[in-house]
Amino acid sequence: MTSKIRILVADDDEIVKIIWQQFSNPLYQITFVTDGQQIVDLDLRHIDIILTDINMPKLSGIKATKTIRKAEQNCKNKIPIIGITSHSGDDIMKKCLEAGMNEVLTKPVFPNDIDAVITRWNKAICAKRKQTPKLIAYG
Repeated sequence: MTSKIRILVADDDEIVKIIWQQFSNPLYQITFVTDGQQIVDLDLRHIDIILTDINMPKLSGIKATKTIRKAEQNCKNKIPIIGITSHSGDDIMKKCLEAGMNEVLTKPVFPNDIDAVITRWNKAICAKRKQTPKLIAYG
């Protein structure tokens, strides 16, 4: 039996949350938060990958990423963090990557985009779980 990929989605837009709830993949367990402070307050040992909007109240996705990366500085297997933004441009992308995000997606994000991200970060997710990549299957 394959365990579900535990995805943390951070976005303050209620419409985005509704869209994510419509996205049903039996391999994913999705947790929602609405700001960056909620990200850093969670026990991230139970999260496989973070998808975060970069502009949120209280603490932005960029600042949350910096906080997580600082806390992980001595960790071998870091949690993949994927930024999501409605802004395009090299300066935004550079800022996100410099903060420690692994990748940045531009909205709108579709289910096949998420599947592609999970596939790209499969090895890191498995390493974080201390599993071999073949133990997590995608459909």
